[in-house]
Amino acid sequence: MKRRPLHTLLALALATSFVACDKKPDPTVKPPADPAKSTPAEPVKTTEPGKPVEPPKTTATEPAATPAKVSAISATYGFAAMLPKDVEGFSVNYRLHDLWVKLAGSNWAKTLLNIPGLKDDPKFQEAIQKWNSPEAEKGKAIFEALLGNEIVAAEPAGFTGKFLPWVNLIGELQGIQMQHLLMTGMSGGQPPDPTKIFRDAAPEIIPSLLKCDIPPVLLAFKAVKSKADIDGGLAMVTAQLGAKLPPGVTFGNFKVADKYDFTNITLDAAKLVEAMQEEKIRAQLAELIGNEGKAKEAVESLKKKRIEIAWGWVGDYLVLSLGSDHAHVKLAGSVADSALAIAPVARRAAQFADKQPLGFGYASVAMQEKLHGKIEFADKFKKLSDELTTLLKPEAIAAMQADVRKFEGKVQSLASRKFDPLVSVGYWEAGLRGEAFGGGQQTQFDTGKPLAFASLFTKTVFIFANGRTNPADNGKMADLLEDGAVILWGWYEKFGKTMVPESERAGATMIEAMGVPMVKDVWASSRKLAKALGDESAFVLDLNGTMPKMPMIPAEIADGKIARIAWVAELKDRAGVSAAWGGFEKVIKQLAAFSPEGKLPDPVMKKDGDLEIHSIELPMPTDDLLPHIAISKDRWILSTSPTLSKEIASKAAAAGTPLGAEGRIQFPALCDFADAWMKIADRDPNGPFKGEQGGTYRAIANDVIRLVRAIQSVEWRVFSEAGENRESVWLKLEDIK
Repeated sequence: MKRRPLHTLLALALATSFVACDKKPDPTVKPPADPAKSTPAEPVKTTEPGKPVEPPKTTATEPAATPAKVSAISATYGFAAMLPKDVEGFSVNYRLHDLWVKLAGSNWAKTLLNIPGLKDDPKFQEAIQKWNSPEAEKGKAIFEALLGNEIVAAEPAGFTGKFLPWVNLIGELQGIQMQHLLMTGMSGGQPPDPTKIFRDAAPEIIPSLLKCDIPPVLLAFKAVKSKADIDGGLAMVTAQLGAKLPPGVTFGNFKVADKYDFTNITLDAAKLVEAMQEEKIRAQLAELIGNEGKAKEAVESLKKKRIEIAWGWVGDYLVLSLGSDHAHVKLAGSVADSALAIAPVARRAAQFADKQPLGFGYASVAMQEKLHGKIEFADKFKKLSDELTTLLKPEAIAAMQADVRKFEGKVQSLASRKFDPLVSVGYWEAGLRGEAFGGGQQTQFDTGKPLAFASLFTKTVFIFANGRTNPADNGKMADLLEDGAVILWGWYEKFGKTMVPESERAGATMIEAMGVPMVKDVWASSRKLAKALGDESAFVLDLNGTMPKMPMIPAEIADGKIARIAWVAELKDRAGVSAAWGGFEKVIKQLAAFSPEGKLPDPVMKKDGDLEIHSIELPMPTDDLLPHIAISKDRWILSTSPTLSKEIASKAAAAGTPLGAEGRIQFPALCDFADAWMKIADRDPNGPFKGEQGGTYRAIANDVIRLVRAIQSVEWRVFSEAGENRESVWLKLEDIK
């Protein structure tokens, strides 16, 4: 599968991680505009356990910002207002140094640096001293200038066209790996010579490599505060390089917009090939490719290659360019002609300007479509399978290739996607928030109504995931997997059986006779169960379970808490569930026949009101630790705790804003769980918090829990607004008091 671009949100999350942990409002951030006058993204209203959570409110149908409004906010978005409007994509990070300073001055950072053991570590203290030394100040100043104010990565017009050959080359290399695996499997586990495989693939790999050019890329850094130091460093590097340039490498100069001076280093492959003896290179390629004419074509293609690196100052920005030339190094004539004026970009830029974004990004529809590409593997399989002529007859190979071609069409049909322009915004508000507008349309989720299972999220839940699939897509992936399995089994029956060694045929026949029917029964029952259950399901990892009263459980931890796990789905067809269970039960009894006892305990069903709890009786009582299936009038639950199942069955459906899916990780629940166990450890006379070092260990544990508790939660949601896909991520942070 071809790669899709990553939007700014991920890079921003990795870059800032735990910044700005204080609860006080950031004085550099303006308050949200009056909702009556504009519609900036608002915070999630509440994460109070058990209550529905509203996603950020935005307006997908808000008209694009006017040229005057775009001009008014251009200073907020810096270099994005200088990029030309035909840019394919860009991402910008802002004010990362300010965030780092806030982190360094937070109570969270102070607590981390004063953890017993860490603050007394000589190597750690030595590193801190070096970091704060006068010698490090200049380096930190340059680092701050390059990465701390504004960092821009832009894909100019033509980027995708030059990037796709690299994707295809990666596909060719993956094909070689597939060939290696296929040949190993078909030869009974004897791996072929990898050198021979690569040499055999050279006629395809070398032309693919020669189709690759350096894609045009622009990087910009708002680094004017360190301009003199940066220019001095660049001058030193260019002077050193200029004294020993290899053949074909030259320095040059050019102007951008008739006023900005740029320096470039260019590698001309033709001159390099000439210096390295063209005839010798052609002879080596002819040996690899196996064709003198194609080797000559390859050398001519190689001679046309150019690589250019350029740099220069555009106002406050140090701009770096990479590509085969510098034709893409150009600026917008005005803000109205810039990337900031692209309709969806302008709309979101104006909407979030008051938030003082930390990150802002855009990817065009054309870029997303081309990079997403098609899933193609039939041609690669044909090349691989053509090598099997020593093992299979030509008609068998042709039949396999036809099967794969047909299967490829089904995969492409299922994986096809439509795209909208993607705009992503990152900003700070009680933590790090990211909003994505557009991008690949989320047809796999039904976003038309609230998620009923949102009410299952309580203060003791550590991990929670909830989603509703699109009924139109239900079963399609299972159908595809089934088709693939049928093809593979058909190959085995038609071509593979004859290749099984005589000594292993009896075992293979027994597996076919006993194992295959069981696999089919399990699969058929799974399909029946999926059809009997509804479209919404949820996963719950709760940390409020009670320790089972068992002889091997020490009395001192008897009141400890344990994790409880449940997966719950809507129940649509009770009779269908019973039919599915009949198939599973048949397989279970067949497997039980191989056990020493010859059978498994019979299932037990207990009723608690309207809730049925189905389980297998264990050799000893385990109280509330009991794997089981629970069925209520409208829910099907697979759980480790009957008490948790009762709680799930009793919760009313949530109401609120329509959502397609959400996921939450709640760290205070984990910290409460740890606190409870630490109190138990405190009572243990031989526990880790006793003895000479016990107090130190207890202090370290306390500090670690306080640090983790400050990471309040991670929340992710998928929903729709006026037909546009929306994703929202919130890393909720709160400084230590």
